[in-house]
Amino acid sequence: MKIQNLFLVCLFLLGLGSRSGLTQEMVGLTVTPHLLSSEMRWRRPPEPTLSARVEMFLQNQGEKVLTLTDELRFDGKPPEELVKEGAWAWHDMPGQWPDQRVELKTRELTVLEWNGRSETWGAGSSHQWDSGAGESHDFVLSSPSVWISGVRFLRSGSNDSEKDLLFPNRVVIHVDNRGSHPFSLKDVKIWLPPEGAGTRRFVETEVARQVTMLPEDGALGANETAVIQVECASLPLGYAVIEVLGADAAGNPHRLWSCLRVKKEVFDISGGWVASKLGDRNSLTEESYLKTLGRMHINTGQIQDVAGYTDQPELYAKYPIKRFNRLQPIEAYDRDEILPTIHAVEFLGEPQYGGGKPVPPQDVHDALAPYRTSRMATSVTLSEERTWRYYAGLSDYPHYDAYRVIAPAADHWSGY
Repeated sequence: MKIQNLFLVCLFLLGLGSRSGLTQEMVGLTVTPHLLSSEMRWRRPPEPTLSARVEMFLQNQGEKVLTLTDELRFDGKPPEELVKEGAWAWHDMPGQWPDQRVELKTRELTVLEWNGRSETWGAGSSHQWDSGAGESHDFVLSSPSVWISGVRFLRSGSNDSEKDLLFPNRVVIHVDNRGSHPFSLKDVKIWLPPEGAGTRRFVETEVARQVTMLPEDGALGANETAVIQVECASLPLGYAVIEVLGADAAGNPHRLWSCLRVKKEVFDISGGWVASKLGDRNSLTEESYLKTLGRMHINTGQIQDVAGYTDQPELYAKYPIKRFNRLQPIEAYDRDEILPTIHAVEFLGEPQYGGGKPVPPQDVHDALAPYRTSRMATSVTLSEERTWRYYAGLSDYPHYDAYRVIAPAADHWSGY
């Protein structure tokens, strides 16, 4: 089963009309409806409630600094209350941020995120939000027919230094049109945090770039997909906002949005728990074992620091296994010389199970939050489909354990 079947990524513009004195504008929404696969078979019916994950893009279109705080309200309620009552699974709002606020200068963007848990916050539902300034704004969680279905960051260059290899200079964007009308792709903008601004503010960048499209004219017919490639200067590792400019069949402008971590795309194969005791040593200090892992193309494992291996530069360089662990203290690992040896942060195991008691999605968010200002990607491991949609969007790498192939799983095998 492909993971694409689990979440349909929909991106759509929901603009609010300008009002006198209004300095904040909702310039876009990313709505990801929850789905259940029709291919799965269960001994007990899975939880049927379908909601949606949402990213709200806000921009300061005034001349003064715009401050957003933990006074945000949605349908008259603070985000924490919506999580507590089961309407949302998790949220990422100023109340969860270190300063509990964000100050946007003119033309700057910020992104508010949440993942719904109830049908009242599913695709097609209507709501209100209040920034705390006494202005209420209506919005609809529309499920459009055109969206960004994927963004990948790559590195091109034959004479790159080892440090340069860390930073992507090419962006590949997939756009999907499942509608019955054509759509035209026009251009791409990349929004990055201003220097020293962390990850909550984004400005439109002037990075040198060259945009090419397939098809070349950017014409996207009904039920067709397109690929946009952006060649640009090296991008910093952190978060970015990707904006795709387009138009519908009538020529009306549309903007499609995605916010995600910038990380160079690589293909790693993990051996899981590759480190174990071998007498008074560790298995990763045994060269014959390291050779075996290498011949199996395993280059990642559930390790952090292994005495006699990671602290032996010659041995580690000859048989490298990427780190895949808690990686704390963060500042010890978020370094140029260490980053190439890291696959991702992973220490929450399978939060759906949590050793018998599921870890609430908001707790998973809070545990991973300290890594957001780092340059290290995060991971959450999910093992079955019954409730994993509530954990959508919490990490940069949603890992899927292939238990269905290699071990007994929670689904009903005889039902296939």
